Amino acid sequence: MYKKYEVIKPPKKVSDWRGLLVRSKCETSTPVAVFKKGTIFLVKSSGVSKTLETLPCECCGIKAVMRIVGNAEYFLNKFEFVEQI
Repeated sequence: MYKKYEVIKPPKKVSDWRGLLVRSKCETSTPVAVFKKGTIFLVKSSGVSKTLETLPCECCGIKAVMRIVGNAEYFLNKFEFVEQI
């Protein structure tokens, strides 16, 4: 079943982003995978480098990991914070 998410305000401190969900505002990619606009990620680590992990696939449980390097403004241009409703 399709899950619904609503946009929330990001915490002011980047260190508080860990453990929150984000949704991509545009298509993103790594050398191994391409993620469609709207992909939901869990922030696994935050700082100058942020590690994002997709939610597990509903049919097979596979997760993909992506690393984003850049400041908070760069990150917020590509992702928005969400919570499940």
